[in-house]
Amino acid sequence: MANLNRDNINQTRTILENAKSILIVLGQNPSYDAVASALSFYLSLSAAGKQISVVSPTEMTVGYNELIAVDKIGKTIGSDNGRNLIISFPYQEGSIEKVSYNIENDTFNLVIEPREGYAAITPEMMQYKYSGGATDAIMTIGVNKLDDTSNLFNANQNLFQEKPLINIDIETSNQNFGKINLIDESASSISELTASLIS
Repeated sequence: MANLNRDNINQTRTILENAKSILIVLGQNPSYDAVASALSFYLSLSAAGKQISVVSPTEMTVGYNELIAVDKIGKTIGSDNGRNLIISFPYQEGSIEKVSYNIENDTFNLVIEPREGYAAITPEMMQYKYSGGATDAIMTIGVNKLDDTSNLFNANQNLFQEKPLINIDIETSNQNFGKINLIDESASSISELTASLIS
């Protein structure tokens, strides 16, 4: 950690202490080292009473199964701690006449009226997910540039711009996109850097 700016470390500590909910983001095809580091932060910050979500655009394969808490890594932001329910279905331009809602007997009803001449929307077409999680801070682990997070960044650009972003990596090619960049090219691995930061 000799190569890290002490001011950056203190700012990171302050952000993490004040945050209740922290999002940890991995890049496309993360290394075993990056996944292990993300899960180390997940376990240590969870133990400190924080609500932690870990996401990766890449499905965790059998090769990562030896890592504790690998089952906690999701593929979408907000899937675990989102507050806004999103109801999705295939849409054809002009096929919706009107969208409204009503409340009957303590039940909220969302009414989607198809336009005349278009097929009805069936329950089988519906998909449900959450967004808008109450994230206070974001950490990227082993991510060279934000585009490496694929759809995670592209679908949540406002979140990445609004929240304090801590960028942790050991690569000289890292684009220093974070509010705080903890980049140590002299570290032998991200895990070594992570162990120093956690302690």
